[in-house]
Amino acid sequence: MSLVATFISCVFLFAGQSPPDTIRQHYEKAEAARAAGNLSTAETEYTAILGEGYERLGAVYLALEDYQHAIPALQAAVGYRANAPATLIELAIAYYGSEQYARALEPADQASKLDPDNVGAHQMLGKTYFMLGDLGRSITELEIAAKLSPNDVDVSYTLGVAYLRNRQPEVAKKLYQSMIQVFGDRPQLHVVIGRAYRQSGLLKDAAAEFKKAIALDPHFPRAHYYLGITYLLDEGQSQMDQALAEFQVELAANPDEFFANYYRGVVYIFQRKWDLAVPPLQKAAAIQPDNPDPYFQLGQAYQELNQHEQAIEVLKKAIAFNPDLGHNKGQVSTAHHRLAQSLLKTGHVEAGQRELQIASDLKAQVFKLEQQSQSSGSGMGAAKLPETKDLLDPALAHGVAATGDVDDGTKQKLRGSDVYFKKVVAAAHNNVGLLRAERQDFRGAVEHFALAAKWDPRLEGVDYNLGLAYYKSGLYKEATAPLEAELKEHPANRPARLILGMSWFMLGKALLERGERVQGIENLERAVQLDPDQPEFHGQLGQAYLTAGRRAEGEREIEIAKQLKSKIRDPKAPQ
Repeated sequence: MSLVATFISCVFLFAGQSPPDTIRQHYEKAEAARAAGNLSTAETEYTAILGEGYERLGAVYLALEDYQHAIPALQAAVGYRANAPATLIELAIAYYGSEQYARALEPADQASKLDPDNVGAHQMLGKTYFMLGDLGRSITELEIAAKLSPNDVDVSYTLGVAYLRNRQPEVAKKLYQSMIQVFGDRPQLHVVIGRAYRQSGLLKDAAAEFKKAIALDPHFPRAHYYLGITYLLDEGQSQMDQALAEFQVELAANPDEFFANYYRGVVYIFQRKWDLAVPPLQKAAAIQPDNPDPYFQLGQAYQELNQHEQAIEVLKKAIAFNPDLGHNKGQVSTAHHRLAQSLLKTGHVEAGQRELQIASDLKAQVFKLEQQSQSSGSGMGAAKLPETKDLLDPALAHGVAATGDVDDGTKQKLRGSDVYFKKVVAAAHNNVGLLRAERQDFRGAVEHFALAAKWDPRLEGVDYNLGLAYYKSGLYKEATAPLEAELKEHPANRPARLILGMSWFMLGKALLERGERVQGIENLERAVQLDPDQPEFHGQLGQAYLTAGRRAEGEREIEIAKQLKSKIRDPKAPQ
């Protein structure tokens, strides 16, 4: 069984999509080189496809904000494009988006060294240092980026945030004023500037910016909500009615805005208007059904309305979805206490007592956490605001220029591209594996076939290729899983069956030599079952049976081996 015949060649099947010109060109060059016997050049071209394919796949995941999948794709892309600043910056963005700030520094720094005038590299360094709390380095990098690209709204805005956090409010205000002059008097700018002021405690300045945004566009998303929450943070209870009015205006234009619904309900809670608090909190819970905060607030409202069965239901959800003990100043401890109260009220004494004990046990832990943490928000049962990290969103410029997130139609197209580029990457790895195998580099082939199977498990022939490469590498145990997968999909694949049988035979022999008789016999039995025409399999199994005291079975297998040998003068196992 020759190597070329057993390895199944896999070309690109572009499945209705036209490949990018550069990928198609590399593929055509690779195939021409392989046909001419120039395997080294062919592999170089396939490697170029891998670099571009991984980079494009990572870019798709970035656009979907799927950082978990973007990181391995971009790590692989950097492996093939180590000197490409753009790819390094994308990897930094992926780390940043997944809050792995320390890891984001290395690719961003490498990109800045490769291209000292790269705005994106200095920008990502600035944002990353900011999140790591190194404001000095953050400002230094952002100032470099601002000088290199003075008309970049994202860079200017981010530099202003860094100035604010570094207690340089006047410098930040001058920068933001100049941004308005340069980029135009747009509500988007006033909203993001207002958010920056609010997070920095400049609440009156924040309110002024939100009012400017509303004056320019009374229906701009979240502008009224931001103004309302700023009133609460600045004046507290004295501005509740004014804040409530802003939330109501926001909801008239954007009824599915979570925070406006949530804080409208919270304001009613503070005003002890329990019946009015329920509808907006129910709406908030429907918008974000995994968020514990609306359920927690609903629990109090239901209790005050003597609707304890409803209170029990929502408080259990508040506990189940609570992310950690420190969330909202130990909210979960209070939730257990409230749940205990409603359980006792409804006659569930034993369950109520258990909840009281849990609340008591948690209270001491919560106290320690409170000593270590700073007070946040207005103290009004604050839900997690989309602020600190989002203020330095890697794609903030798009948020300033546009009005929302990626729409569903665009997401669907991106997911189609995701599938497409995974197939491109898988096919390229498979073809590099074939080239390695032709050069008898089976360990190298294994690496590429395994990656091909990872990115496209349904790629035709990849399981067989991987199993055979493992077998040729002497890795018999590793060969069994892909070969079994191949036979499950293609039961008539005789070469796969023979190689799998030989793999189990080699494993069985090795186990018997180590004295592991039971498992060794099981493996030999598998080998015989897969390839019953191999006299060596029956002979080895017969000897193993005899050694184990299974005389009748042993003699039977040895007799079968003799009969097969008499029919086949020179039997050959798969090579």
